[in-house]
Amino acid sequence: MKAYILKSHWVLFLLFIYACHPGANTKTKLASTSIEIAAFTPSFEFPTAKASYYIESTQNLKKDGVASISKIDFTLYRFAHLAYRKENKLFDTQSLDKKLDRAMLGNDYQKIESIAAQILEKNFTDLSAHFVMSYAMMQSGKDGSLHLEIYKSLLNSIQASGDGKSPATAFVLTQEKEAMLMVNTLKLKPSTTFYANMSDRNIKIIECRDEEDQSHSIYFDISPIAQFSF
Repeated sequence: MKAYILKSHWVLFLLFIYACHPGANTKTKLASTSIEIAAFTPSFEFPTAKASYYIESTQNLKKDGVASISKIDFTLYRFAHLAYRKENKLFDTQSLDKKLDRAMLGNDYQKIESIAAQILEKNFTDLSAHFVMSYAMMQSGKDGSLHLEIYKSLLNSIQASGDGKSPATAFVLTQEKEAMLMVNTLKLKPSTTFYANMSDRNIKIIECRDEEDQSHSIYFDISPIAQFSF
């Protein structure tokens, strides 16, 4: 049953990747980031995180595996990565992400695993890389449970930050690409994207439609990304 569920998620993930490729039907419209749409009181406060927490937690995950997951605050872990990234002046993994997208269209699981590992070496809080790594390892007869459990824990930490239904309860992100992953997790089809400034928070709004063609506005707080930029 677990294998079947994971395979279903993999198909959805491939469809999501295809939808994000240049030439796909999804059209994106960007609004000015300086627009002050409304005032609100955020329901989530950003934790104070140090780069050292990211380093220590990553070492523990690699050393102790699944047993160490319950000991880690994954919200703090995600924010600690931002501090680590800023401290070490690390750029994003966009070029590797594109390589992984292309590799995922084939069945070379060794190649997929290799590229995902390169992404995780730079950012062990990358949800999509953990998910892809877990699947590729399982297809190669390896134990991918650690990466699957980390993926679930990271996803839960985003969902715990809000419900995405309003600016005040926006999903709080530490990476831009987490937005599309959340839209995919909610089984929604994105149509239009807007950026706005609200109550000193940088908000990303993705207009989506569900399976019954109902419209939904999903809100993401991307302020931490700008806060830790260099």
